Amino acid sequence: MQTDKVHFRKPERILARLLNENRIPFKTKIKVGKYEVDFLIGKLVVELDGHIQSVEKNNYLANLGYIPWHFTNKEVYENRENIIKKINGNK
Repeated sequence: MQTDKVHFRKPERILARLLNENRIPFKTKIKVGKYEVDFLIGKLVVELDGHIQSVEKNNYLANLGYIPWHFTNKEVYENRENIIKKINGNK
């Protein structure tokens, strides 16, 4: 788990807290190939998007063997339980 010395936006802080509470090991703001990702959980890359997803980035990560998932900031605020269930189902 890597949460110190990282500047989180509010949705990222919420997700980091949820992952900690559910004892899901993760890394944050980590470089995967040529991209920095919001969260890395094993081979699962979780991005919180307040913006448009990058097809190029998704394809690049998938070609490296990672599974890119995107959640909107709204989902983090309103549907946290579903996010944790989905992550737990893919560990």
